[in-house]
Amino acid sequence: MIKSFLQRYFYIILLLLSSAIFSIFSFDIDGNIRNIKLAFLISFLSSFFILREFQDNEKIVFLLTFLIFSLVVYFFSKIQSRIDFEFFPQNSLIFAIPFFVLPSVLLYIIGEKKTIYTSSFVSLVSYFIHKDFSLSFIWFICSFVVLISLKKARRRISLFKVGVFYGLCGTFLIFILENGFSKSFLFLFSSLFSPFISVGLIYFIERTFRILTPFYLFDLQDFENPLLVQLRKRAPGTFHHSLFVADIASSVAEKLGVNAELVRCAALYHDVGKIIRPAYFIENLKGLEKHLKINPPLSSKVIIKHVEDGVKLARSYNIPERIIDFIREHHGTTYPEFFIKAAEEENPNFEVRYPGPSPRSVETVIVMIADSCEAALRSLEEITSDKIAEIVERVIEKKMEMRQFDNAPITLEQLNKIKSATIETLIEFYHPRISYSEEKIKYYLHLKKEKYKQEENKEENGTNSSHTNNKYSDGIDKERENGGEVQKRKIKNSE
Repeated sequence: MIKSFLQRYFYIILLLLSSAIFSIFSFDIDGNIRNIKLAFLISFLSSFFILREFQDNEKIVFLLTFLIFSLVVYFFSKIQSRIDFEFFPQNSLIFAIPFFVLPSVLLYIIGEKKTIYTSSFVSLVSYFIHKDFSLSFIWFICSFVVLISLKKARRRISLFKVGVFYGLCGTFLIFILENGFSKSFLFLFSSLFSPFISVGLIYFIERTFRILTPFYLFDLQDFENPLLVQLRKRAPGTFHHSLFVADIASSVAEKLGVNAELVRCAALYHDVGKIIRPAYFIENLKGLEKHLKINPPLSSKVIIKHVEDGVKLARSYNIPERIIDFIREHHGTTYPEFFIKAAEEENPNFEVRYPGPSPRSVETVIVMIADSCEAALRSLEEITSDKIAEIVERVIEKKMEMRQFDNAPITLEQLNKIKSATIETLIEFYHPRISYSEEKIKYYLHLKKEKYKQEENKEENGTNSSHTNNKYSDGIDKERENGGEVQKRKIKNSE
């Protein structure tokens, strides 16, 4: 009974303990019993309503952030009250607290929306410890500056650039609200030093808990990554295919508004299992030499085995599980159609499928469709817009018939958007190109000559028509002059 009670109200108990510790910190600074009650009440109620938006793991992150930051503020406030600094006035040391670390790290752990909740709550509630409302307000405003600036950051150097911007914004606000040079200096110094802490924490968290931050994804896409180096050396055709699929899938993901960086990174690794037996895959050889030496059922099993091999290879190179999901799911529970049909000629009851599972996210659906469409288009001699549209529709219809999208949280509307985006992207990639054959060159020169002759004829016709028009107008003018003289003579005769 006690165990079930603790499991049910575990986070409420943690919240009570966190609020109680926070209240003790507040009381120890000023010794006012009324403030401890107010601090407990506000921190508990605010946290309670905020935590309703969080998942279980995110609740732990929120409470840990609340406690750690409260402890840091308490530590700085305690030092400030006990030690007199010669160069800095009293109550200025707390401006050196590296608040920048909080929103810059949480953004990549719990997302933008929940980071806004957490940083806003912590910045405002911490007033009960440091007793400087201007500082809480500056932290509150600057947290939004950090989040907006880091929204599309892909490289760790961006943290240092945003740190400088954060420091300048905070310094400007301090001059307006506090008019203190020492506080501005400490805040700016903190903002320049904080990115080093943020980079270290983000690196530790993403590698320890396998959280795919934009920085981690950027590192995984480096062509000097050991696994991609092996793919490039041992299976160059597959490597080129993976690059093409990555470009197609990431472009489609951008148009749909899903995680394009994740899609691009995963597409680079989706066929790494072909490193083990590269010669058995058509993109790495000319013809079917290896498959002619074995029977079709065995060929089918060799082709299917690359998924299992890819999972093992990826794990041996410490690739995150989220990327490994794409290796497992990009073929779903389909089958290698060419060799299955060949095997059925010998044994009609033969059946083998990829181990799966089928795609379980919109991102894996995009990679599955891009992979199948690229492979189908590669077999065509001539690629046109109509053929691209036909192949994409056929691929998606076949996947739907085989129920490959049943486990993915995707609607028919999203699937139609993926289809149209894939067609549009492939048309952009396979746009018509000029042929450099001798016949084409001669035909091109012939067209140029014909066009030049037409332009010359137009110019000649234009000059002739202008001459006739000039003659016509001159005749009219002469007739008018003659008519005028005749009328004058008639008038004189009548007089």
